[in-house]
Amino acid sequence: MLGMDEEIPTDEERLAVEPLPDNVLKDLVKISSWLQVHKIEEYINVYSKIRSEVLTRSVQNLKDHLKNASGNSSTLSVQNSPQMGSRRSIAKESTPRRPPKSIQQMFVRKATAVIAKYSPTVESAMLGHRFQTSLLPEPKEEIPENDIMAFMTSVSGLLKLMQIELNLMNGIIPDSNRKLVFERVVTPAMENLVSEGELIVSKVKKSVARHEFSAALNLFPILRHFMTIKTDFEKLFQGCSSSLYDKLRSFIITVQATISKTLEEFIESVKNDPDTKMPKDGTVHQLTSNAIMLLEQLQDYQDILGSVLTLQDTSFATSKDKRKLSFAQYITRVLSALSVTLQNKSEAYSDQYLRAIFRMNNLHYIVKALHRTGLLEIVQIHNPGVESYYNDQIRDQKRVYSQSWSRVLHYVMEVDKPISHERASLNTARAPTGLKLREKDKQNIKDKFAGFNKEMEEITRTQKAYAVPDVELRESLKRDNKEFILPKYTMFYEKYIDAGFTKNTEKYIKYTPTDVSNTIDTFFDAAA
Repeated sequence: MLGMDEEIPTDEERLAVEPLPDNVLKDLVKISSWLQVHKIEEYINVYSKIRSEVLTRSVQNLKDHLKNASGNSSTLSVQNSPQMGSRRSIAKESTPRRPPKSIQQMFVRKATAVIAKYSPTVESAMLGHRFQTSLLPEPKEEIPENDIMAFMTSVSGLLKLMQIELNLMNGIIPDSNRKLVFERVVTPAMENLVSEGELIVSKVKKSVARHEFSAALNLFPILRHFMTIKTDFEKLFQGCSSSLYDKLRSFIITVQATISKTLEEFIESVKNDPDTKMPKDGTVHQLTSNAIMLLEQLQDYQDILGSVLTLQDTSFATSKDKRKLSFAQYITRVLSALSVTLQNKSEAYSDQYLRAIFRMNNLHYIVKALHRTGLLEIVQIHNPGVESYYNDQIRDQKRVYSQSWSRVLHYVMEVDKPISHERASLNTARAPTGLKLREKDKQNIKDKFAGFNKEMEEITRTQKAYAVPDVELRESLKRDNKEFILPKYTMFYEKYIDAGFTKNTEKYIKYTPTDVSNTIDTFFDAAA
């Protein structure tokens, strides 16, 4: 669809299109001259009526042609028309394919692909709440891509036909009446086309009212197309009454206003997201993936975002690229709203460590997505410290999560030592075999191993149910856990393994340091 704007005909190409043979044109000029000499001006009204009907019919034939061809052609040139005699033809692939039904569906498929890449084992987002693959609600009133394509092609077709009509009047219609006649000829076709565009806008508004914000993506290629050929329309309408161009200008303003309002409503929807259902495993929230994916889609339209976004912070007004700056400020506003909402949503978790996992997952997903999509470079125009902010937040949540090991470590930190450090390390760090222990000391050591075993089993059960879909984050957490736990437990283990505190070693020493390491490897992984 984006390719529609690539080829706007040059002046030479426009003039090369000849709707009538030369001999017919010469006859019309002679007839017109005779009628003018004899002051028979009624022919002007007749001419206006006939040419207006021809123009309207030509545009309708173009629409019918596009409708019939839509299932057999993957690409349609914007300027093609069966009535124009254009030297261009409809491009066809050797193996035709049907275009997607709607831009919204393309959005959902792309979003799903990104999520699948982020989390290769979607099914492994554990215990009940699956990682969402449908990022947006299915639109209840779809706007087929073919409708958008046909509308844009019709706009270009009408522009070309209007240029032809203005050329055709040379020698046939007196100069004094030419613009008036031209206005009569093109007004019905122009009104029909604007009405068709308004119907598309109306459908988008209904979808947005249901919070199907991706529907607004249908309007971006339309706005881009109009902005590209706007100057050509302005040239044609010079000398005409303002009402003719006002119809077109009013439609463009409506499209801009609808997009602008949708973008603002999207921020409000992020702030006030009504979804109270939280992922049981702490995985990335659907709201996060929705927000990032919409921002990524908007990135494709930076060239026109400046016309629909207002600069919120004028202190950056000296920026060379105002379009990127306005988009950067919009990204910042979305991310800010998203951060506050996710923070509030996370309070629903009674498990403070699952809360930290949830925050970590979402923060990491955001910063990684900003890198992957190139959005980071844009948002840094307005907020240079955005990456540092997210990395600091992730580190803070890692510190909170690390406290989940406090109950495990309680048993191996040896605040109250059964054996003094001096006695346990007479020769080596390991207690010598046959060391005389008091019964009280023996029981204390047994209690410590038993407590460690119980807490290790509990934390394993709990954290196997946590989801960390990103491999990089998941492995870093496992690595941090091992670095945090293993040195302390190894020292404790080696100190008492041969201390002779029990004859039933297997009952109390259930984990070697290697076992602890292997157990940590099973965290955040449903397949383990």
